[in-house]
Amino acid sequence: MIHLENLHPILYLDLRQRQRQRSLLVLALLALALPALVILLGTFIDFSFADLARWSPDTRGDALFYITFGFQAAILLVLAPLGAADRISREREQRTLTALMNSPATAGSILWGKLLGAWAFDAWLWTLTLPIPAIGSMWGGIPFGRCLFHSATLLLAGLLLSTVAIACSACSGRTLHAYLRLGAVYLVWFLLCPVLMGILKTTPDSANLGARMVSFLLLAHNPFAPAIYLLLVRDLPTLPPFPYNAAFLPLAALLWLLILLPILRRSLRALRSLI
Repeated sequence: MIHLENLHPILYLDLRQRQRQRSLLVLALLALALPALVILLGTFIDFSFADLARWSPDTRGDALFYITFGFQAAILLVLAPLGAADRISREREQRTLTALMNSPATAGSILWGKLLGAWAFDAWLWTLTLPIPAIGSMWGGIPFGRCLFHSATLLLAGLLLSTVAIACSACSGRTLHAYLRLGAVYLVWFLLCPVLMGILKTTPDSANLGARMVSFLLLAHNPFAPAIYLLLVRDLPTLPPFPYNAAFLPLAALLWLLILLPILRRSLRALRSLI
């Protein structure tokens, strides 16, 4: 019989540590209560919701689709990096990282094991929240395949957020510093770049190729860019011009790789400096 600790000891150790973190499990379960309450209210109470007018039977499907999609994104946005940003910095604070570095494990295996542990938590979190879009699909008549595909883009966003959080943790001597680094990344990703893109959209030259490429670079590196793109183009009769046509998703994936590779390389150097 193959045991997990024999496959990757660092991953096994990380999963055991996560199992003892009851607070994250409780937060995840509490996060499921709010969308369940909204779905229940939307089912039995008729009230206006954004531009969907009334929650009549013919609009309730779209309403539930957007609500459940947004709640799953919010849960992954908060809890995925929250469970990863302290994985290496806390080892430094507890003086257990030095013992790991002096073991047969290399810096690469330690980083990879912590990363796999964060991804495993993200997969568990995504599976836990998967009933949310499933309810929206069944009740609203939205094809489950489309809901699952959209939800899979949120899982990728959670994996990317956890990877950046692990990198922040590897480059930080204290857990507080790791969270501050991650907060700075969030500030650029979810505030500064969208504001700059909004300003660019209001300029007279916003329709030319150069302006579209700049706006693409401001948007495509965002972890939720594929999910936003799929939501925006799903009802359009024709795709927008380059780079927002069919080339958007592969170009966004390439941009993610160009960002992640140097970040992970920097994390490895930070760990190897302890040897």
